[in-house]
Amino acid sequence: MTIEEWWASIRELIEEPIALFTDRNKEARGNQCAISISDNLARGVSTQDLTDFLEDVMAARQQWLVNMTDAVDMTFYAWLDEQASQLRFSLVSGCGRPLPFGAAYDDSVALEQVVMSFLAYPFHDGIPIHELGISLPDAGEINHEVARPPFPVFARCIHPNN
Repeated sequence: MTIEEWWASIRELIEEPIALFTDRNKEARGNQCAISISDNLARGVSTQDLTDFLEDVMAARQQWLVNMTDAVDMTFYAWLDEQASQLRFSLVSGCGRPLPFGAAYDDSVALEQVVMSFLAYPFHDGIPIHELGISLPDAGEINHEVARPPFPVFARCIHPNN
């Protein structure tokens, strides 16, 4: 895939319709989009260009809300999914409410930081097995409560009336 083909494939995400559900988790899954890229292509994409693209996505979502009857405020959020090697983003109803993650997150980061982390991620082409550090502990050694630091998430409230 060339860089031009990659950009064409993700530009289609701008036109994705918004899914509205009363179940917030279902709504988050229905609005989730994922961007993948190869290591080679990632070197040819600038943080600014991909950030501008995500700003265009947010503007399109806001315009969709403006055109909707009884539109509500929604939160657009984006994060690097390290296990999937993807930049993901979604939209959920309401603003200022906890995002539908099952782990601790830090939503005070700038969009540029999330994009930069994605483009600089060293495993776009997959995580080598030796990087996983897999070892099989004895049953008595398993610690199910390993605390992980919060992962960075960009979040912005989108108002239908702005």
